[in-house]
Order: sequence, then structure tokens, then C-alpha cells
Amino acid sequence: MIDEYFLEIEDYINHFIIVIKSEIEKIKLDDFSGIIKGKLYFENSFLDFIEVVKLRNNKLRKKKKYKYNFMLNDNSFVFRYDDVPHHPKMNTFPHHKHVKDDVVESNEPNLLLILKEIKDFPDIPQVRRLRKHAIADYRLRIGNYRVLFDVNWDKKERYIY
Repeated sequence: MIDEYFLEIEDYINHFIIVIKSEIEKIKLDDFSGIIKGKLYFENSFLDFIEVVKLRNNKLRKKKKYKYNFMLNDNSFVFRYDDVPHHPKMNTFPHHKHVKDDVVESNEPNLLLILKEIKDFPDIPQVRRLRKHAIADYRLRIGNYRVLFDVNWDKKERYIY
């Protein structure tokens, strides 16, 4: 039961071509509950994650706790989904997503959706996250030129300046 859930998560990871390396730890609490956590490495970024899950009738009943923290290799923060109950005014409480200097509403995600979002991220060496820049959040270097841009993660749109 919980072993099958662990295998499903590992299958997602193993079939996602952008994952270069993975470090996964599985802790079986009983036949229906457990913890899976780890770190997934991409070309220029990584994802730390943890899921504490409880199953009912072989189906995911709910995650008792989760965190998906996506960062660039220079330790610049990109986004984090979690369910820490510190934003009670959100319609999706306790679920939310941290992006740059903001927290936005979010339904409870799953690892497959997170991996798809990361796949769409401009994860190339020439892209750098800017800190406290007045115009944009990211910079793309192309030879002697610099392209500044922002990303609206909810709408999956990029804005170029």
C-alpha cells in the first residue's frame, strides 16, 4: 500500500528526463502511512521535497504535510509550495505558494505537477535570478546583451523588458 505509493513517486522521478540525479529517503510508518523526502537535481537547479502521507483504500487520502522547495544552484530561491498554517486569510488555507517576495494561493500540489512546472522554468546557465532589481526578476545573458524578464508562475507567462 504505502510501498506502492513510494514506487509511484519514484516512477515519476525516473521517467522525468530533466532529473539528472535523485536522493530519495522513504520511511514506512505502517502499511498505510509514510514519509518520502529527497532532493532532485536538474542541470542548474534542485528541488528539496517532503511528503507525509496517509492512504485509505490504496488511495491518497491526504498529505499530512508537504513542502516542495525549488532553487537555483547558486541557492537563489525560485518557489516553494507548502502547507504550513501561517497564512490563514488565504482561500486555499493552509495550502500556498511562495514566489519571490510574495505568497499566493495554491491548491495542494503533487510531485508530478511540480516537475512539470520546473520543466517549464528557464533552466539554462545564462539565466540568473536577480535580487531586488527594480525592473525584473531574471536576466538572460546572450553574448554582450542582457535580456531582463519576469515570470508569472500562475499564468505560465514570461514578460520580457
